[in-house]
Amino acid sequence: MDIKQLNWWCPPEEYADIQDEWFIHFFKCGLSQFIFDDEHHATINIYTIFGSGECPNHSVHNVVNLLFVGENQPGIMNTNHPVYPHFDAILTFFYDTPKSIRLPLWMIYWNFYKDGLFECAKDTSSREDRAIIIVSHDNTGLRSQYCEKVSNTFKIPVDSTLSSIPHCKHIVPQKGRLFKNKLIRKYKYNICPENSIGHGYITEKIFEAFANGCIPIYWGLNNPEPSIIQPNSFIHIHDPDIQKTYAKDFWTSDAIIYIFATYLKIWSIVYHKLKLRDKNLGKHVDIVYYNCVNQDDCCTQLKHHWLQYKKLWSPRPIFKINNQLQDTQMEDVADSMYLKYKTHIKD
Repeated sequence: MDIKQLNWWCPPEEYADIQDEWFIHFFKCGLSQFIFDDEHHATINIYTIFGSGECPNHSVHNVVNLLFVGENQPGIMNTNHPVYPHFDAILTFFYDTPKSIRLPLWMIYWNFYKDGLFECAKDTSSREDRAIIIVSHDNTGLRSQYCEKVSNTFKIPVDSTLSSIPHCKHIVPQKGRLFKNKLIRKYKYNICPENSIGHGYITEKIFEAFANGCIPIYWGLNNPEPSIIQPNSFIHIHDPDIQKTYAKDFWTSDAIIYIFATYLKIWSIVYHKLKLRDKNLGKHVDIVYYNCVNQDDCCTQLKHHWLQYKKLWSPRPIFKINNQLQDTQMEDVADSMYLKYKTHIKD
């Protein structure tokens, strides 16, 4: 079984962060449930829009072709594009084609499929009552404006890793996400502006603030990820009320359902294209059986299953509908789950 990333922004030997290897880990984890014979060779190709590498060939047997549209170029693909028919799915920021699955960039920054929802840092008592903004440039001048507002209007002192931003104390930056997370954890607030505002465009920035126990001061969509984020858990840069009471937990009650429904939809395309079935399941796979009256009941049971175990893969739910001989796999209800729980988009 081969899992390839093509036209990526850096060569495989330079992959270092979670997001660069997320797809590799994700599909390896899903495929580890199954046993393959020597003749069952398959390939999963994950393309991006970068580079000028090879184009997919949809006619090849046992090959899955996915297009991951990364940051800042969400409209690169449409139904009239010459390679559109060769992709099995397009992973992007919004629902713009029949093959589009919304996978915003923040969803690949943590091992949700392994660890469930991350929790915020608990100990914030020793933090400075200041804000930090971690940026490499201010080409538009907007980030300077945000820092000025936080400093002068919100009356919150601001530190910045970019020396050219006024109204800030300069912090000498270091490379890597470990430094970034360690630095953010020293502050009560994290100014986290998106690079741009676009339909459905949400990156990892606000979630990095949450993960490190900060109150995000956010610039982007007015209501980012309403299915996922509690609306009273962050400050919008245009929010006049910074003294409001903040939610202790920024996740919504069904956040994990929306995330896993997206993951399952992506995985189910691989599952069906490669014709994996329960007969290929390994003996090591833990299984929980559910009796259901119909597929909608399967969706309800799957929701409760995820809430209980907070795992996408294990234990594996299998559904028996009205005592039918053939079991219903979780991949068989992926479309229904995704239609019911795909994340909402609001500008």
